[in-house]
Amino acid sequence: MNSQTFSLASHSASMFDQPSVAAWYVGDALTPPEKTVLIDRREDFRGRRALDLGVGAGRTTGYLLPYAQDYLGIDIAPQMLAHARKAHPTAAFREFDMLELDRLDAGSWDYVLGSYCAFDVFEPAQRTACLASIHRLMPSGGMFVFSAHNLGWSDAGQSPQLSWSNNPITLARNLRQHLISKRNFARMASHELVSPERAMLRDRAHLWQSVYHFVRMEEQVRELDALGFDTLELLGQDGRALKLGDSTSADSLLHYRCRRR
Repeated sequence: MNSQTFSLASHSASMFDQPSVAAWYVGDALTPPEKTVLIDRREDFRGRRALDLGVGAGRTTGYLLPYAQDYLGIDIAPQMLAHARKAHPTAAFREFDMLELDRLDAGSWDYVLGSYCAFDVFEPAQRTACLASIHRLMPSGGMFVFSAHNLGWSDAGQSPQLSWSNNPITLARNLRQHLISKRNFARMASHELVSPERAMLRDRAHLWQSVYHFVRMEEQVRELDALGFDTLELLGQDGRALKLGDSTSADSLLHYRCRRR
């Protein structure tokens, strides 16, 4: 790969636009922290203008659409949006690059959701710029909820591991996937960037095809504060409430519920 022309964001976009990958995301099942932010915290978006970033196949649409005053789901992958439109024909969806959020009107969205680590396809500077654009899109008091890969996770930065099975057919399938994963893992090595508080790391999703942004919880809260957001709630992967200083070694991702100052 030519590191001067290769874009991690474009690489991820092309991966998510593969029909088989897009089909994998069809459905509306929520993770434990998502049940908290989309069901228990429904008042955050009731009667408000809701922007669903990286909406994918429309997994979160059905939880926002019935309660929001206005709803828009955006994604860069047409294959994903095709599934979303089929599942939710009355919802508004738009093919849109999250790096171009400044094209939307300032103060036009009261609630912004970024599920499934939507911003972690971007390198650090791009990701910070995206978060700053979200701040611009919202009025004071607007709610911003998103998940992010956790650099404090004990498995962050690990290499592919073979999943053993006594069933020879299962083992053969696992071995094939392991070999593909190892090839992808080696192919993406030059795009890793490691520092103590945030990093770009190869990740096991979709057979290690991508490199994602990982950040420590304390660093993410610090960045949000600098951008003009107050963090109201931190949630672990199992849905438990967290506070700064808690161990997150078992959490591959964390959820942040914030208010725009």
